[in-house]
Amino acid sequence: MKLTIYVALFISALTIGRAQEVTLKANAGIQGLNNSSIYGSGDVKLGAGLGVGYTYYFTKTWGLTTGFDVNLYRTDFALHPNTTLSSYEVDDQGSGFEYRVSPSGYTEKQQLYGLSIPLMLTYKSNTSGSTGFYAGFGGKVLFPIHYKSDIKASSMQLSGYYPDLNLEIDDLPNHGFGALSNYSGEAEGSLKTTFTASAEAGLYFKLKSHLNLYTGVYADYGITNLFKDTHSNIVSYSSEGLTAVKPHGVFGSEKGLEKSKVLAVGLQVKLGFSLHKETPAQEIEEVVPTIIEEAVEEVVIEETVAVEEVIKETKPTLTIEEKGTITTPLSFGSIDNIEINAELASKLDRIAAILKTHNELGVTITGHTCDVGSESTNDRIGQQRADAVASYLVNKGIDRSRMTLISKGEIQPLVPNNSAANRIQNRRVTISIDN
Repeated sequence: MKLTIYVALFISALTIGRAQEVTLKANAGIQGLNNSSIYGSGDVKLGAGLGVGYTYYFTKTWGLTTGFDVNLYRTDFALHPNTTLSSYEVDDQGSGFEYRVSPSGYTEKQQLYGLSIPLMLTYKSNTSGSTGFYAGFGGKVLFPIHYKSDIKASSMQLSGYYPDLNLEIDDLPNHGFGALSNYSGEAEGSLKTTFTASAEAGLYFKLKSHLNLYTGVYADYGITNLFKDTHSNIVSYSSEGLTAVKPHGVFGSEKGLEKSKVLAVGLQVKLGFSLHKETPAQEIEEVVPTIIEEAVEEVVIEETVAVEEVIKETKPTLTIEEKGTITTPLSFGSIDNIEINAELASKLDRIAAILKTHNELGVTITGHTCDVGSESTNDRIGQQRADAVASYLVNKGIDRSRMTLISKGEIQPLVPNNSAANRIQNRRVTISIDN
């Protein structure tokens, strides 16, 4: 019972005066891949995103926010002039060599679509006015959905250095060595799931009792590296010739990048829909006692039903033999006999014992006669016989309130009254079990 009351109070605490809010978000700002490389540098460009959030306020001002965001991250990356990137490759003859790529005017336009799941501790000022302050800080898990890079280079020299021969081949186009002019291509890559530290702050405006508009700034900074280690180069080596060379970009090269992390700073707008309106203190004071009263009443009902079920389950069931003992007619023999003789007493003793065991049973005791005598006389004798049986059972400890006594007189014979033997059978008392 106490547990149910505690649960009722806990539920009321969650549902009364506790806001739960769903938000739709749009954001835009400088957001991209902050690449670290000794061979080049990049500029984070303008990106944007959309998201859905859910905030549960465990106090009037503090809550936890989660949801999901889909964002576009953009970066322009360029290799420094006179850069040469190398990787280890094997030619079509099975000989290993150092594959050297020396680009000029090399640039990449990198784009990443990512799905983020935030977990933020949120603060929202409690104000009676129409404007307030909000802030949040925490982290996000970012799952890369799709990455691509548009690559351009004014020229690109591909060569192979064979250290065993101390020989560098740079003009064998049919075997993948030579110069490419005005090169362009598109590379796709696989990036690692990453974690970011995140923060946001701004103002909110109460448009309606259940509708808020949030405006503010946000910032995400990558904690872990997106870059996956690889053993290739910014363009592939192909023994089939220069025309078969495929772009990999710096994310597909062994030495193009050291690490890459997400960086995002910008403006955001959120539309918040409250799932629970705030309840005035007076209304809370009225509702909580009602909840407790209903909980107590429910517990009492449940416990009463449970006790009744236990009692019901523990009651013994009448056997066929016991039922037969109770319902077998009790013969009184002679015409005007209303006395309990020794034979009837023995039968009634057994019936009394059964009724004591099954104290939930009620019985109807009916007196009968034959057709000798007037109808009124027979009704009286039938009633006296029923009274005699009831009195005997009461003396044996059976409560009188469990018995219903009636007389049928001569109107309900067991057998036709056409012989002396049949008339003896009709002078009887029957006991039936009430439902």
